Amino acid sequence: MPTDLPPSSVLLDAAATWAASVGSGPEVALVEEWVWPHGQSRVARVRTGSGDVVVKWERSARNVEREVEALRRWVPALGDDAGQLLAADVAAHVLVLTHVAPT
Repeated sequence: MPTDLPPSSVLLDAAATWAASVGSGPEVALVEEWVWPHGQSRVARVRTGSGDVVVKWERSARNVEREVEALRRWVPALGDDAGQLLAADVAAHVLVLTHVAPT
């Protein structure tokens, strides 16, 4: 497993910042986390006062830009069947999305 990924705290901090921005307070808790062997991303489900969110760190800022474009342009048409973009910080390589519970 790659060791040069950012710590989980980067994801938790992004979730806390988003939660505070919507008025639910910065308290967050890690529910589960995924790290793939390719070492390009770290993803976590995080519990906030406004519900669970998914936070993703991506190694490449260019990939984050592409994901933001797709999430803004195409994903809204999928409605509640896909995670919707809540916040993005391209400089920090982080996305915050709605959590879609498995059916």
